[in-house]
Amino acid sequence: MFLLRKRPLITIVICAYNASRCIERSLKSALSQTYDDIEVIVVDDCSDDGTAQIAETFAKKDKRLRIIYHAKNLGIALARKSGALSARGKYVAYLDADDAYVPQFCEVVAASLNQYSPDILHFPSAVINANNHSIETIQDVKDFIAPHIGNIASDNLIDICFCDRSFRWTLWNKVYDRKLLQRAFKHLPDEHICIAEDVLIMYLVLYYAREYIGIAGEDLYSYSFGLGVTGSAVSLQKFEQYNRQVLVVEAIKTFLEEVGDFDKRKTSFDIIYHDLIRSTGDALLAVDSKDADQACKVFVQWWGKENVDQALGDTASSFHLPLIK
Repeated sequence: MFLLRKRPLITIVICAYNASRCIERSLKSALSQTYDDIEVIVVDDCSDDGTAQIAETFAKKDKRLRIIYHAKNLGIALARKSGALSARGKYVAYLDADDAYVPQFCEVVAASLNQYSPDILHFPSAVINANNHSIETIQDVKDFIAPHIGNIASDNLIDICFCDRSFRWTLWNKVYDRKLLQRAFKHLPDEHICIAEDVLIMYLVLYYAREYIGIAGEDLYSYSFGLGVTGSAVSLQKFEQYNRQVLVVEAIKTFLEEVGDFDKRKTSFDIIYHDLIRSTGDALLAVDSKDADQACKVFVQWWGKENVDQALGDTASSFHLPLIK
């Protein structure tokens, strides 16, 4: 039996919705760390497939594990928020329910956290080809998630991420100062956001963050590309999900207007807007031809005809987005 300290160094948050097929692996990887000054939180987003029961079995054996239950399905963004607000650790890390850590993950990141005390720590990750993708696609994903090695101290990390693209916006391959993360989540809208949520959350985090550190070394996280929303064929239902990226655009605009920084941050906002609508246009090209007309109507309903016309005129995106999860 493990003793839980009042304030562990790291809280690992696993957000899960109907993840019974894979959550056992992620829980084992989190609870089998060589560094044990941690807590683990599972946020069960109203699953109906036994996910919570699997987590409860682990919680009975290890007091470092807590479970948060959502009475209704709120979406991954609000699930991430629930985990962050309940965290006790000085730092928070997100582990997706279909992914896993290597055993020394916490040990390695703890050394850097204790040495540098950054707002954000970005670590290397492996990409697992879970859906028979090409070697080129997997390499693109690997390049996308790679950390910028070294320290970046700046009050403009938003532009460094979204404009300069020195590092990218994926949430799960970084560790965050808990207080900063909780401050950022105060601005998260109560919307069911289940795609591109990492873009929104990272934007809010980077608005307040002042120091980023990227570390080199062995891969610490196994990312299963192709098991989630990304990386597989686009059905009409899935295309509907892609269009919900407009909620992310609207949320960022609302946030910037509330803090009086829209004009200052307009460049990063425009880049995100165009990237997300273009990626939705790219998804449209992958919809089965029999559903194409209905998919176009969905596209227009969410984004507006003029904006869709522009996006369809530039579907060969200048910025490939392989990781909207």
